[in-house]
Order: sequence, then structure tokens, then C-alpha cells
Amino acid sequence: ICGWVDTIDCLAAVKYCVFEKKQYTMAQLIEACKNEWEGFDDMRKAFKNAPKFGNDNDFVDDIMIRATEDVYNVGRHLADVRGKPVFLNSLPVSFMYMYAPMVGALPNGRKRGEALCDGGINPHAEFDKSGPWARLRSAMKIDQTKFKAYIYNQKFDYPSVEGEAGLTKLVDYTWAGLMGGMSQIQYNFLSRDLLREAQREPEKHQMLSVRVSGYSAYFVPLPKFMQEAVIDRVDHEL
Repeated sequence: ICGWVDTIDCLAAVKYCVFEKKQYTMAQLIEACKNEWEGFDDMRKAFKNAPKFGNDNDFVDDIMIRATEDVYNVGRHLADVRGKPVFLNSLPVSFMYMYAPMVGALPNGRKRGEALCDGGINPHAEFDKSGPWARLRSAMKIDQTKFKAYIYNQKFDYPSVEGEAGLTKLVDYTWAGLMGGMSQIQYNFLSRDLLREAQREPEKHQMLSVRVSGYSAYFVPLPKFMQEAVIDRVDHEL
């Protein structure tokens, strides 16, 4: 499933803005999305500011829990070509970029062409507001045996994890996640400044490797839009 976290954010935004706060109607929302949010700036801001997954907010995390269970219960009654139950995966690989032009405006405030979430259980970069431990707590609330390949991307500013003290903090973070039910954590320890430098002077950074989503790649040969998506991830300090 590509765009799983986006789907959860959309459901939360609709619940919050339309049904609970009653700021807007479904008809208004449909019209705004049909028009790619053009001319609906205030409305778009309201939907973007609605609770988003990955900030340790039960309002939206509970929606993720229920949706995960519902999708799992559908899939387990289906059979693959070998007659085995179907387990959906949340490994977007590069499809969050490839599908971006094909997916129209969404209720979370996204416009056509903007990248979908790069993971299956981490927050969208634009809505990653509450720090590394909050995003980890959100992820640990989800039963990760229900999907395959739950991708969790985490970017740390390198100085915050260097040295013995930094390594100890990183080990504590990783261990807490794994003991809390995480199936894996995929790290980048690169600053935004370094990645920008690699864009300006690619000949000096031919061996610079980054974690994309489920795989690693050399940064310089990546298409510009994929480079920007990696750069846009929040540089957390641990």
C-alpha cells in the first residue's frame, strides 16, 4: 500500500474538520479537492492543521489502529496464488514519488504532484512536528504483525548521535522501539546542509549514500524530486 499514512491523515482531517468541529461540509471539501485546493487557502490550512499521525495524538493514532485491523481482517480472508492468506505490505519503495502526479488533491491538504508519505508507519515529513519520541510512540501503538514491511524512516542530525553519549541515546531509542513492537527502523544520519552541498557539488559526493524507503541508494544519481524528498525529512535531534 502506497500512501497508507496519507490515508489515515485524510480520515483524521475529515473527522476533525467536518464531523467534530463542523468547520466545513463534505460538499465543500469535495469541491476544494476537485479544484486542487486553489481558491480554498483558509480551508486548506484548517485541514493541514488537523491532527496528523506520528505526533503521539490518540485522536489520529486510534484511527490508524482501527484501519490497520479492518484492512488486515479483509486480507486474511483472501488467498494468494499458493492458497495462503494475503498480507498487505506498507513498503512504498519509490512509488510515493512515482504516483505523486497521478494522485489528486487529498483532504490532508496535499496537492497533486506532492509526494506521498515515504513510509508505512512514520509521519509525513510535512506533519512531523512533535519530535522523535512522539513519532516512535505513535508507531508502537500499531500491531505491526498485521502488515508486512512496515517501513519506519527516521532522520537524525549527526552531531546529536555522535560520540559515546550520542551512541548511547541512539541505542536507547532503537531498543525502546524494538521492545515496543517495531519491526525495523531505517536511519539517515545526514544533515540537510550536507545534502544541499551534494546537490551543488555532486563531483565531491559520489559515494554519499542515503536511505530512501526500504532501500539505500547513492544520493547524487537520484532524480531531483527524490533528492528533495529525502532532504525534506525532519532533522531530529535525539
